[in-house]
Amino acid sequence: MLFYTVFFFFLMIRRPPRSTLDRSSAASVCIRDRVSITKVFKYRCFEPVEGLALFDEALDNRHTLWNKLVEIDRDFREKSTQIITPIQSDYQVLDQEIKNLQDSIKAIKRKTRSTAKEETRNIQDTIKELKVKRKEAYQEFKRLKHEAIEREKPLLDCLNNERKEKVKQLRSESGLHGFNFDDVIHNIYDVARIKAMKQGTLLQFKRYSKNGKIAVRPYSSSPLYGSNIHRVNTIFYIEPVNQELYNSPIRGVRKKASVTQCHIRVGSADKGKPIFVTLPMVYHRPLPMDGKINAINVKRHYIDHKPIYECLITVTYSIEAPTINPNSCVAVDLGWRMTKDGLRAAYATDTDDKTIECIVTQRQLNEFDTIRGLSSTRQKHFNDCIHVIKAWMANKNLPDWLTDAVAYIDKWKSYKHIFDLYDAFLQHKKSGNQEIVSYLEAYIERENHLRTWQSNLQDQVIARRNYEYQNFAAKLANMYDVLVLEKLSITDIVKHQKAIIGSQQSTALDRNRTIVAPYELKTILINAFTNRGKQFVEVNASYSTKVCHHCGALEEVHQSSIMHTCTQCHTVWDQDYNACINLLALYNHDNKVGVSCV
Repeated sequence: MLFYTVFFFFLMIRRPPRSTLDRSSAASVCIRDRVSITKVFKYRCFEPVEGLALFDEALDNRHTLWNKLVEIDRDFREKSTQIITPIQSDYQVLDQEIKNLQDSIKAIKRKTRSTAKEETRNIQDTIKELKVKRKEAYQEFKRLKHEAIEREKPLLDCLNNERKEKVKQLRSESGLHGFNFDDVIHNIYDVARIKAMKQGTLLQFKRYSKNGKIAVRPYSSSPLYGSNIHRVNTIFYIEPVNQELYNSPIRGVRKKASVTQCHIRVGSADKGKPIFVTLPMVYHRPLPMDGKINAINVKRHYIDHKPIYECLITVTYSIEAPTINPNSCVAVDLGWRMTKDGLRAAYATDTDDKTIECIVTQRQLNEFDTIRGLSSTRQKHFNDCIHVIKAWMANKNLPDWLTDAVAYIDKWKSYKHIFDLYDAFLQHKKSGNQEIVSYLEAYIERENHLRTWQSNLQDQVIARRNYEYQNFAAKLANMYDVLVLEKLSITDIVKHQKAIIGSQQSTALDRNRTIVAPYELKTILINAFTNRGKQFVEVNASYSTKVCHHCGALEEVHQSSIMHTCTQCHTVWDQDYNACINLLALYNHDNKVGVSCV
């Protein structure tokens, strides 16, 4: 892991620096009196009526290409590790010692969960002391890493060039059209590789699950616009709809008229003739006529065993720049606090102290509880089935095929292993097995019913939650010109909360955070403002919830409560409201907006 981290710094040294904003980030670009916006239009599709086999083949080829790229990258990492001289530092010793102590804590918690806190108290104190020493040793370790990179840079460059050549050779071997090959390389592999080097991990092989996408991108020499999306071309086109019915005031008529077909290229025949996959499509919303199409993706994912197809079209278009009033701003604090009305996902406050809440209602929480209950029931049935299989096998002379089938039964985590065992029994029909076969049939029938129920319910509940988020975001975007958010990653929030609350009490908070999906809400909020040509700002706000907006005192607040009384000025405030006021204060102090005009 040490040497994998080295290469991330090596890569960062070679990359040109990027200009950044200290307390804000750009959302869109204002050109004179027009605002350029990039938006993804999503359309529901259905199973291809032509080229289903080609669609499956393209997904399989993309999956195979990824695994070959992983193999190349792992070979590069292994050879690079041999080139760089191992770095000897106290940091490595301290880091390994901390990991060993953390593993011992996990082992104690697995055995005695109720008394683990008391038993691991001394180990936790030791870890804290070692972390302080590790932090001091890290600077020396960092210096040694940079020296090793500079010393071996020529060899690393040579090795990296060999890796790039191997990747180029895969273009002709992959069986993919150029669009899909470039998409895997630039949008998936390159991004994942940088992330893996940063985290000191390896890229992982993937099992083919029939999920995935095919992608095309219009040529720069012949751009594709919304106005000619219905014209036949060699990349992608949508069959025209009946405009008279499409614009009908009757919703049912419009709905029927919006059903058409789209054609996306997956390859080439002789002499470069394009090969298309044809999918039924619900063209419920027209593309902007002047919008330039940047990319088209057709995705497929499964809900239980039912395939779901979507067409995602990324379009850049311009709208008239709205008049932005910097004082018309609203601050939004994201969270997952439980209130009397439900789970508070967001709290918004403007400069006039007007507040708006986004609540996941109690009814929706009950639906999420139902999903969790179904998952628990499925897990219980799975454990019971494993127990019955082991009891049936006890004191029996098993045939070789059955011994192989249940060799790793103690490590089974998925219901699919039981399905495979049932298929093995059907292939080797013998007397004396009817009892266990009948039990497995009953389990499979029950598992299919519960899994379908859980998958469909989860899909519906998440769709309803996101619909409420979109309404909340649209309401704010129609009322205000500037959105102010805290610049803080969800990972940092989770680590901070677990450090304060402790792992034994964090289960409920983790569950609430999963229900709220704050990153999803944040994305919806940003899209609502940028799609209207308005602005958003992210401010670096440390302790925005803890600092009293009235007197500036740093308070110790309780995560489980909403209201807090300041110990200095005795002002009573809502923690989320307090955070919003602090965000607005930082925005006014910085006087920076989320749009850069040129």
